[in-house]
Amino acid sequence: MSDNDKRLRYDVLMTAIGVVDSNYFQLKDAGEKNVPVPTTKDYIEKAEQLLKFIEGDGLSTATRQLLNETDTTVGC
Repeated sequence: MSDNDKRLRYDVLMTAIGVVDSNYFQLKDAGEKNVPVPTTKDYIEKAEQLLKFIEGDGLSTATRQLLNETDTTVGC
């Protein structure tokens, strides 16, 4: 695995942690009762979803092309 792949996976994991934690705290702040604390499985599932999106699995050709064009225009 290249350094770029490792960095991408790390960034995806950190994003997944942020998304899952945000959802949890939003529910708690909204007064929801009995909100389950996120588990390791929750973080992994969210990271897998994000990685599939980034890699373009299941995306239409038009969506994949749009993402690629966006990457080149913002200097990614």
